[in-house]
Amino acid sequence: FLDPLGRYRALITDEPNPVYVGDTVAVAGIATAHGFTVKGGRVTSSHLTAAVDALAKATTPWKVLVAHHPFVGPERATADLVEDAEVALAALREAGVHLILTGHLHISFSDDAAMRDDQHRIISVHAGTCMSTRTRGEPNNYNRIELDGDEVAVVVRMWDGTGFVDGERKTYRRGARVITKVP
Repeated sequence: FLDPLGRYRALITDEPNPVYVGDTVAVAGIATAHGFTVKGGRVTSSHLTAAVDALAKATTPWKVLVAHHPFVGPERATADLVEDAEVALAALREAGVHLILTGHLHISFSDDAAMRDDQHRIISVHAGTCMSTRTRGEPNNYNRIELDGDEVAVVVRMWDGTGFVDGERKTYRRGARVITKVP
């Protein structure tokens, strides 16, 4: 209660906005939960600037942002979206972000609806509930992200009562800067 992010700091990292840059992927984490945030969360301008700067500098084929609260979501989730999501999405587009990975809603979905225009699309991938009882009408699940050249696949791994098995698979292909769903 007095240290709401204490377990995160103790078990994961002291850095609320970690960055990883490898040969294939650059990943920036951004804090959207601040103190006692319950609903939509927010992105501070300093956190957004740090993530955008790190990802804009990366020369990797894939750029990914990870956050707890979603930037886009299904119709029923509008109250849970990050405050000023449109501003953040525009900045992430300029940084060349390809994927935004989020959670919070306890439902799984992926779509290229985060940002769509003629020059760029950002795929929004939302994780369901892996280990909690807050399943929202679907089995426990998580997403496996597979990067292969100019394609990215999002595979929902569903609990079938004895283990996790592959569920829905969506594949997207990057051409120039535009990412499209593979039929």
